[in-house]
Amino acid sequence: MKKNLNNIIRGLAVYQIFGGILGIGLAIRIIPQLNNLTTLSYLLIFLTAAFYVYSIIAGAVLLQHPKRGLTLSLINQALQVLSIAIGTFAYNYVAGFKLGLGIDFIPAWQFNLNLSLSSFQLILNAETGRVFIGINFLALALVYLIERLREEVGSINKGD
Repeated sequence: MKKNLNNIIRGLAVYQIFGGILGIGLAIRIIPQLNNLTTLSYLLIFLTAAFYVYSIIAGAVLLQHPKRGLTLSLINQALQVLSIAIGTFAYNYVAGFKLGLGIDFIPAWQFNLNLSLSSFQLILNAETGRVFIGINFLALALVYLIERLREEVGSINKGD
């Protein structure tokens, strides 16, 4: 594989591993602050950890098996593109960095520029008081990059 291609893949792998480790670290730091934990709380803590472990796995597989790792990485980044909150549901996942733009529709249209580190939010059946949609442009750019890398790795594997 070309040296430049290897460097890009290695950088993406390290980024995903870093994002996953950072996310797990931040989640562990928050756990002692939680009160009145329920079964659902424990399930959400497990789900949060699973997302970040997936990011670490995607990065590790990418280092060893680029073709498979790019597929896992594509899924990982696609899960980070959209943030949404409406009614009793909210979702936001970032493993690494977020450079995003969002629109908060309540009480009036308000545009927000979002910069953040690894974060995870999943709210089910609890009033959020928000109607929000956001796009993580860094994750979107990485989805595009991964698609181009998949094409390049595929053409190298076919002997083109």
